[in-house]
Amino acid sequence: MAGTKAFCFPRIAQGHVELIRLGDPELLRHATWKLDHAALAEAPLVRPEEVDLFLVPGLAFTAAGRRLGRGGGFYDRLLPQRRPQSTAIGICYALQVRDDLPIESHDQDVDAVVTEHGLLGAA
Repeated sequence: MAGTKAFCFPRIAQGHVELIRLGDPELLRHATWKLDHAALAEAPLVRPEEVDLFLVPGLAFTAAGRRLGRGGGFYDRLLPQRRPQSTAIGICYALQVRDDLPIESHDQDVDAVVTEHGLLGAA
């Protein structure tokens, strides 16, 4: 898939995050309170090392890219699989940016954080 640009969407499967390629925006059609999982089940998988840019959710971040996740460790297991040349950006509201966070040895940092006010910590 070299040179091909595509949007990938995270999906939780068997306790880990899978990345799926979404070539058709109709696959994001909402069904009540969640996405239509039957349509997404057929989406092709993408290996993390094929991804150039990761948008990473979290409960809180520091401006330097430390991340507090939701406790499942999904992104802490996914991000080490990415290529060194890829970029991981934490996405949150400004009120979720803190000076310090409780961090454990397995926690994965992001390269930068973006809020509604702009980009923080970009190298």
